[in-house]
Amino acid sequence: MNKRYPIFFTVLISLTFSFCIHAEETPCDKFMSTTTTNTQKNNDPDIAKNTAEKEEVEAQILRIRKLLETEPKAKGWVIIGDASMSLEKYNDAVLAYQEAYILDGSPEIRKKLKRAIYLDNH
Repeated sequence: MNKRYPIFFTVLISLTFSFCIHAEETPCDKFMSTTTTNTQKNNDPDIAKNTAEKEEVEAQILRIRKLLETEPKAKGWVIIGDASMSLEKYNDAVLAYQEAYILDGSPEIRKKLKRAIYLDNH
């Protein structure tokens, strides 16, 4: 399995925390206080760990999307795009980076969008 998840998970949490600090809405408090437990049983602990981490990242993507429905921010869409890239969901990453690019238009976001489009088509 992919060994990027533990590092990516840490980065996603720190970026999400930063995103929530700057948001003025209370759902961030709820987001930061929730934890997901995984009771999945598997013979291979690495597979179970990676599956649990993948499920946690997907749950966080959904939470951030809900926050962005009320107050869209480029940084939030970039977080979703980065998470989707890590999960190899390139089409979702393209859509997220497009939203971020519409809001911000920075060269960094454009570069991420181009990479996601390339990977989605190959």
